[in-house]
Amino acid sequence: RVRDQGITPEPSKERDTVRRLVQRGILLEHDGIAFHRDVLDGLAGVLTTLWAAHPDGFTVSQLREALAVTRKHAVPLATCLDKRGWTRRSGDVRKPGPRARADI
Repeated sequence: RVRDQGITPEPSKERDTVRRLVQRGILLEHDGIAFHRDVLDGLAGVLTTLWAAHPDGFTVSQLREALAVTRKHAVPLATCLDKRGWTRRSGDVRKPGPRARADI
């Protein structure tokens, strides 16, 4: 269901299921919002476009606008991207992380 919801999943009432999926690496969760790994994998093109437009790094606001999501989802999503190593937070911007070149 989370994969079908894309990057704006509805809050899950099935906490045990979500917890198990996080433990298995299928979901990544931050601040109570879960993202399916396939959805995150699908963001490579968006990240590449953002870095092309903002070579010094993009803000959470720019990520939010690019994905047409709310800040409620953009902030935890940015944190998940940091955890995966695709982005690296530097002040208020996200720069390419150590895995960005290899995975994106």
